[in-house]
Amino acid sequence: MNIKLRTLSLLVMLFVGTGFVEAKKTIYSTPVTKKFTFTSTPEGAKVYYEGRVICPSTPGEAYISCSGVITPDKKNLEESINQAICDSRLTFTFVRKGYLKREVNIEPTITPVKSTYKFDWVPFVECELQKDPKFE
Repeated sequence: MNIKLRTLSLLVMLFVGTGFVEAKKTIYSTPVTKKFTFTSTPEGAKVYYEGRVICPSTPGEAYISCSGVITPDKKNLEESINQAICDSRLTFTFVRKGYLKREVNIEPTITPVKSTYKFDWVPFVECELQKDPKFE
């Protein structure tokens, strides 16, 4: 019995290793690190991502880990891709004293590459801040 179990495990590893196993849900690749450039009007805003300051003053740059490639569920391709876009959305918060804080969401565009889909990220994030009425 132990030999049968080992043989079965070996066959499963072979099928998985050769790519014969069809994905039953969307599979995300290892994240990639992308450079984003931040600008604001007026300049001098801090940019936060996931509660951390990533850019102490605009204009500036930061490197962010984000989705790079997915292998979508083939049975629900469109739904799977749309869900991957939503799941991968990045939210940046711009803050400057005397102005209302503002969140900017960016989503990737997805390009088919063989049996996977590649995420393309816009490298520039712009924000126009409005004066806070309390400071006028």
